[in-house]
Amino acid sequence: MSESEKKQEGGVSVWSIILAFFFVLFLIFFSRKKPFRKREPLEKEKEFSELNERQRGILELLSSKGEITVEQLMGDIKGVTERTFRRDMKKLEQLGFSKKQGNTKGSKYIYTN
Repeated sequence: MSESEKKQEGGVSVWSIILAFFFVLFLIFFSRKKPFRKREPLEKEKEFSELNERQRGILELLSSKGEITVEQLMGDIKGVTERTFRRDMKKLEQLGFSKKQGNTKGSKYIYTN
């Protein structure tokens, strides 16, 4: 009997096991979705209380416009450096109020709440 005849009689080939293994990995990897973080109202209020007045003003502008860049913020709010705006936007992003889109200075922040 040849080796291919033995496999046809009911034996499982190594390739079919490897294929099944990668198929299962594929299903596991692509069926998992990033969990959506639901906020409780009290948690939301606590996070909002961590913001200073300038950050609350930025959040108000962001919520009304939907998305904003640091350059737009510099035009709307005077007397604050670009670096301070970037720190403020990073804090809003960490608290879940915004999401950064892009990696350069021209990146924009999208309101997520």
